[in-house]
Formats: sequence, C-alpha cells, structure tokens
Amino acid sequence: MESLRHSIEEALSLTRPSQQTQVLTRLAGPIYRFLESAALANARSVYRQAVTMLCASENETLLTSLLGVLRDASASTAAVPVTLDLLPIVRRCERVLQLRLSVAARDAGDWSIAAPESCACNRCDKLARFLGAADRRQLEWPLAKDARRHIHQMLDSHELPVDHEARRSGRPYTLVLTKTSALFEREAADRRTWQADLAWLRRVWR
Repeated sequence: MESLRHSIEEALSLTRPSQQTQVLTRLAGPIYRFLESAALANARSVYRQAVTMLCASENETLLTSLLGVLRDASASTAAVPVTLDLLPIVRRCERVLQLRLSVAARDAGDWSIAAPESCACNRCDKLARFLGAADRRQLEWPLAKDARRHIHQMLDSHELPVDHEARRSGRPYTLVLTKTSALFEREAADRRTWQADLAWLRRVWR
C-alpha cells in the first residue's frame, strides 16, 4: 500500500504535464494489479483503503490512471474483475468528467492562463498577473539574464502555451512573452477527450 501511495505521490508531483500524463497512464497497470491482488487475497480492508485514496477529492489528476484501470478491467477475460468492486472508481471518473465538461468552453477572446504555483518570487508574481489577464496576449519585459532564465524555466517546465524570446538590444535585454493559439487548441482537444471518455464509461459500465 505504501509503495502504491509513493508512486502516486511521485506522479502527482511532476510539473511537466506531458510527463505527468505519461506516468499516470503507465501507473494504471500497477494500480489494477494491486487491486486484483488485494481481491484475490480477500484483503478487504486494504482494498477499501486503496480505493478511498484513489477516489479522494484532492487526487482529481488521477483520472487518467483510474480510466486506465477501468479499461484494463473491461478488457480482462479473467474471472477476477467480477470480484472487484469498481463502482466507486466508475462514479468518481464520471463525476470528474461531468464537472470538467460543465465548465463553459473558453471564449474566443479569453487569453487567460492558469499560472503555476511552484514559485512565489516577485518575477513569478508579475508573470502570474500577465498569464491571468484575459485581455493581454503579449508582454515586453526588460530583465537581466538570470531573471530571464528563471522565467524561461517556469514556462518550459509547465509547458505553458507562451512563446518567449529575448530581444537582444539595449541593456538589459527585453524578454518578449506571447500567448499562443495552442491555448485554445489544447482545451478543445481536452474537451473532445473528456466527452469520448464519458461516453465510453456510460456505454461499458452502465
């Protein structure tokens, strides 16, 4: 149980979205096998603790893993899945997907981006204000080399849809930040995925 908890905490601590998604996808198999083993051993208390942890409200990001668990279970030809009480996981996935889809699609003129919370320095505070501004797409920001590097790292490590390059004239150089249309493309792709996942969930687990 502690090993599973540690693996989940490690996955959720990753800041790069693409890397986190890959790890959470791979984690579905080990989670399924853990639940399977607990069911085979009739370890009901361990099973319930694991399901409670997996479905905790603060672990919404685990949706990727939980859907993977359900897909593994639905594809299995073994008798074990019949003994698994996966209904709490099914309901959790359905609630999360419904909640995400209940949020209105982004307006065409809304350029706001959720700012990362991993740093509270003055530079990141200014970055957060720019990112959160729905009506601002570009920021020209004179910054020294170390400060520019810090902003570059924040944007890259969180894979934010913002182009960032230094205009190499004057002292200090000016860091030019420009929000890109990937903001809209990513969200549209996410919504299509959530809709497909919810349709699959209702078709297979109802």
